[in-house]
Amino acid sequence: MEGLQDAPFVINKQDKKLTVDFGNSLPIMKNGSHNVTFIGQLLVAVPRVLAGDTKPVSCADDLLTLGMVLYRMENWYKNSAGVHTFPPIGVLSDEEIARLENTPLVIAEVN
Repeated sequence: MEGLQDAPFVINKQDKKLTVDFGNSLPIMKNGSHNVTFIGQLLVAVPRVLAGDTKPVSCADDLLTLGMVLYRMENWYKNSAGVHTFPPIGVLSDEEIARLENTPLVIAEVN
């Protein structure tokens, strides 16, 4: 996706949570706020196909959605510095943790 930079993330296996830092990943306007008109709503997901498969990952693949990026909410960046934890409610399943350890994290634009 054009305009979106890499987003570092960490998996906390004990708490079964994924934390992604979008702070320097999304386009920022001169006033310091995110440009919410530049890209659509974003979701965080992992492919259902494990990394041992030979095809590259694309957003057209069957994705296991972990949650939406709430960057369009008022004061989201000011209050969170762009750090977001998934899932927002509950915990990651063992399958989701295994996929996160073996496949790329996908940030997909939802049209």
